[in-house]
Amino acid sequence: MEALAVLFEPQNLFVNVICGFPVSVVYYWCVQRILPPRSKKVYWAAAVAAMILTQFLKPVLTPFARMGLGLMGSLAVPFFCLRGSVVRRVLVCLASMLLQFAAEVVCAIVWVSLTGLQLMDNALALAHASAFVAAMIVGQMIVQPLLLTGLRWVCNRVLPEKGEVSSSRWTARFILFPALQMVFFYIVMTLCFDAGQDSLGQLVVVFSLFVLCAMVDAVLFVQMGRWARKREADIEAALLEERLAAYLQDLEVTQRLLTDTAQLRHDLRNHVAVVQLLAARGDYAEAKAYLSEAKAAVGE
Repeated sequence: MEALAVLFEPQNLFVNVICGFPVSVVYYWCVQRILPPRSKKVYWAAAVAAMILTQFLKPVLTPFARMGLGLMGSLAVPFFCLRGSVVRRVLVCLASMLLQFAAEVVCAIVWVSLTGLQLMDNALALAHASAFVAAMIVGQMIVQPLLLTGLRWVCNRVLPEKGEVSSSRWTARFILFPALQMVFFYIVMTLCFDAGQDSLGQLVVVFSLFVLCAMVDAVLFVQMGRWARKREADIEAALLEERLAAYLQDLEVTQRLLTDTAQLRHDLRNHVAVVQLLAARGDYAEAKAYLSEAKAAVGE
């Protein structure tokens, strides 16, 4: 009974149900526009179940249970219900979670600017309902769809459906890096928010970690791009060297043929001169014999 009373407290219903459900619906709708679901019915059924578990039951769950359900809702549901290769789904799910947090940062900034409060909990959200709703609209209903729409454009440009990145061994290993980053980042974010009740100081710390991870990932992507371009240049240079070696070999053969042809023409001129001399002297039999010997020497 005590748990039910906590679940149905006005501030919890206001924050987690009235405001939380529409925000989650917008998130799942934006994600399914990036990658189409295998089955829309299954996708939305899993999404609604995740929303009920993570939003409605949030006040009575432990921090680690909230973390697990949050990961299941934001990461597991899209991963298993959307189409595409493993690489494509992992990258889209991780990037969507990061952009979702970026939208929450915008919400916090709007909240602080409107209320002047350095922390936020469900009771304060209900007490300042207009400021909380405005923050949610700006961050989750405007900024989040814009960010996820940008992710859709990037995904279609970098990871098109045709010619997707192959899930090779090295690609899978690389994905582990941002995946572990995301898990670590989500755990720190949840623990800090539970301990600090969404205080501005905790938000700054978590946002700094987010910026640091994003910078490291950006540098890593740049270095991988340089390595890929160098690898392509090395392969192209090796192919050019093979073609050059083949061309040089053909040139050597051609030069030998030209030399043999020149020598043959020289020998033929000498044979013609000898035959003409013999014919001029009237030695036709000897000229005929000479022609036979020359023919045998040429191999005809």
